[in-house]
Amino acid sequence: MDHVVIDFAQKLGAVKPMHAVNNGPVYKFSADQRITNLPAYKEAGIPYARTHDASFYATYGGEHTVDIIAIFPNFDADPDDPAAAPEYRSAWLKNIRRLPLNDAEKRAFSNASGAGAEVIPTQTANEIISKVKTLAPMLNEVTLLHVKGAVK
Repeated sequence: MDHVVIDFAQKLGAVKPMHAVNNGPVYKFSADQRITNLPAYKEAGIPYARTHDASFYATYGGEHTVDIIAIFPNFDADPDDPAAAPEYRSAWLKNIRRLPLNDAEKRAFSNASGAGAEVIPTQTANEIISKVKTLAPMLNEVTLLHVKGAVK
């Protein structure tokens, strides 16, 4: 594309405000960083604060912030199959061995097993089925139904 054409006669909607701040102020004289700065932002006409890279600054909460890498640690994960995420598989394997989980594993584990029922990770389930088919070749001759659900 060599140039951009803007047709001001065509209405597409409101333009989103872009005058914002990154993270917000740090209170140097207070250990309590939960102090709100919303009234000051409203008075200054600042519409929102971005949290980009907030996880790299411990004062903003470090790994507990809402930065994009904390919300979506794996962009390749299938949102319809949280048990397929590598973080969930790692969390599931650590959990059955009673090992501590890191923050990404805790989030993945709570997302996939939100109803309280632990789900075998997709990769692990596929490996189990593959090994069972090797040990019992007759299974290759039948139709196996893989039904998702909360079996109790």
